[in-house]
Amino acid sequence: MLNDDKTEFLLVGTRNSEQLTKVSIDGVRVGDYNISPSPSVHNLSTWFDPHLDMDVHITKTCSSAFYYLYNITHTKKYLSRSSSETLIHAFITSRLDYCNSLLYGLPKYKLSKLQRVMNASVRLVYCAPKSCHITPLLRELHWLPVCYRIEYKIILLTFKVLHGMAPDYLRHLISVLPPSRYNLRHNDDCAALLTFPKIRTKKTLADRSFSCAAPRLWNLLPTTIRSISSLDILKIRLKTFLFNWAFN
Repeated sequence: MLNDDKTEFLLVGTRNSEQLTKVSIDGVRVGDYNISPSPSVHNLSTWFDPHLDMDVHITKTCSSAFYYLYNITHTKKYLSRSSSETLIHAFITSRLDYCNSLLYGLPKYKLSKLQRVMNASVRLVYCAPKSCHITPLLRELHWLPVCYRIEYKIILLTFKVLHGMAPDYLRHLISVLPPSRYNLRHNDDCAALLTFPKIRTKKTLADRSFSCAAPRLWNLLPTTIRSISSLDILKIRLKTFLFNWAFN
């Protein structure tokens, strides 16, 4: 049933869009309630804003993560390194990874806020000072930086779509590129490539959509990874591939 008093609605458009200026809606009648437009809405533990900048979501994710990080810090002296890692994964990285595919295509300065949370988590695990260089510690823990964790999530989702392990509405968003004559003669190079949709040259929200992100990231993978048929094997090799890409 629909909770009238808990219903929210949001007008969405790009920041420089002229369409939003043409829309004038003071409220929407739902049952006995008149619902006014919300500056941000909460859906499945994710926050959406009118321009889909994900600023509210990032801010609240960082705030929540730092809260738990602060509490873990007070118990650090009683924890082993492995126990600290377990708590970090349970309370911090799980929040950074939740629905992180929605953050694809955002500017680096926004993702850097989430990366600072991860950097603080790494320093807590090693009891390292703030002035220490974080890259060697990330490499030793074998943790992917935030931007690569986003790509990892999208590629995994693309694999599931291609192998019938994802919902139909996602399957209809991508299509496999027809094999060329060259690929038909060279079956080892015949791992699925995806068709990139036609979009405007002007940068829009469409660039961040799954239908654009999936073929862009999937087609960059080497054939040895695209031809993998096991999800468990893909997870291992994909993480190694992105890890080498991030740190080498």
